[in-house]
Amino acid sequence: MKICKPNDLISEYYEGLLTPVFLCGRRTIKWHNSAAQKLYKNETLRLHLTNIKKPKKEEMDVFTCNGLRYKMSIRPCYNGFYVEIVDIQNLSDLVVEPNNLLDGAEAIDNTIRKSSHKIFKSIAILNDIFEKIKRYDELKNLDAIADGTYRILRAANLYYEYNLLLQGNMHLENVDVFGEIEALCSSVKSIMRKSDIPFNCIVPKEKIICNLDMHKLSFALFHLICNSYYFTAKGNEITVTADCVDGDKLQIKVSDKGMGIDINNLTKVIEPFYSYDPSTGDISGCGLGLTYAYLFAEKSNGICTISSSKNQTVVSLSIPITPFVKKTGFDSKVVSYSVGKYDPMVLTMSTINSKSKL
Repeated sequence: MKICKPNDLISEYYEGLLTPVFLCGRRTIKWHNSAAQKLYKNETLRLHLTNIKKPKKEEMDVFTCNGLRYKMSIRPCYNGFYVEIVDIQNLSDLVVEPNNLLDGAEAIDNTIRKSSHKIFKSIAILNDIFEKIKRYDELKNLDAIADGTYRILRAANLYYEYNLLLQGNMHLENVDVFGEIEALCSSVKSIMRKSDIPFNCIVPKEKIICNLDMHKLSFALFHLICNSYYFTAKGNEITVTADCVDGDKLQIKVSDKGMGIDINNLTKVIEPFYSYDPSTGDISGCGLGLTYAYLFAEKSNGICTISSSKNQTVVSLSIPITPFVKKTGFDSKVVSYSVGKYDPMVLTMSTINSKSKL
């Protein structure tokens, strides 16, 4: 099988990874990095890679071979697709009980997703029945059940994503970062409008293409916006600003004119599972939203800061980036991450009526 080095800049990044990476296309393996040298000799695994069809977007795949389970991330590119082996486990170690926090979090997330699907189907059936017999008061009870289910579903997903981030696996992609931030904010804006909360998004008009994990960045930004949303009263505005500072730093600020955070809680709110509603004094959410943003900044070699007064809170996220356009003039096909990806996140915001810290 002929091996040829791909003619693109991304291979330079993949060559530096410690995880095995293959570039595949049209039933061939075109290239692999140094970390994949031993795995390339595995004929069964190699055959499996050549039979993978090029996906339209990033996908995860699991393959078992010779007593091992390979978990791989498949990412399309203009001349094929990359397969990164993100995890290898012995099948004998995969017992019924999860053997680490990430496995446990993933099991919880999958179980709750399946259960929630059944609950929502039941709610839809009951909703039709109550409307036909004009039991409108019962519809409020169904809304409460749906609201609680969404809370549990979202908390389980956040817990899984948090444990995934703890592992430090960053899936970098070429993205138009300001375009993606604007797309996320546009999706959120309609929800803000319905809640009578003015929402502004200020991003540069220039196109900056850089290599970063857009999923984790958007996940962190979304939860920062959610925190502002839940603690901001009607009529008070929320503003998201993004810019490229000093040519090599992406800086995002989320500011709100809400109730602010007490100085005694400023350091506590970033601790895992710490949740506090200053308006009621009650525990309000799972307490991982701000923690996730701080951890993402740390894993990206950046910083996340928070400042708050009586009626304003500003969270700033700053991470180093290397814009391809500025560095090399590279302007190849980029990942259009925003297509359909932000809808599920915004849906959770629209279906939860009461305000609570994530």
